[in-house]
Amino acid sequence: MRKMDTIVIVFDTSFLINAIKAKVDPLHEIKMRIGLYEAIIPTAVMDELNRLKKSNINANVVLELLKKRPHIIVPSGEVADDAVVHIAAERKAKVASTDKDVRRRAKALELDLVTLRDGRHIWIDGMI
Repeated sequence: MRKMDTIVIVFDTSFLINAIKAKVDPLHEIKMRIGLYEAIIPTAVMDELNRLKKSNINANVVLELLKKRPHIIVPSGEVADDAVVHIAAERKAKVASTDKDVRRRAKALELDLVTLRDGRHIWIDGMI
C-alpha cells in the first residue's frame, strides 16, 4: 500500500519513446525532480512497446531501461491509450503522455499531466 502523499504517474508509450528520442531517462529524471513516486506501466503499453521493438530502436531502449528502473506493471485489457487514462482516473494519478488525444482526455477528467516541453524538458503539472 502506498502512502497518501505518494505521487503516482501512469506512463504512455508516446511519452516513454519521445523521452528516449530526446536522450532523457524519463523515470530517473522525474525521480530527480520530485523524489520517490510510483511509476505505473499498463500491460497494454508493454505490449505496444514489444510490438514496436522490431521497427523502433527507441522502443528497445525503453524496454531495456524498464529492466533497470522500478515500476509497477498493471494489467489492462484495453488499448494502451484507453488503459493509461482509465488507470490514471482510477488511481487519481498523473498521466505521462505526449499524445494530444490522451492529454485532452486526461485534462477532461481533471488529471495532471507529465509531458515534454520543447521536445526534451519534462514538465510536471503542479510542479515548478
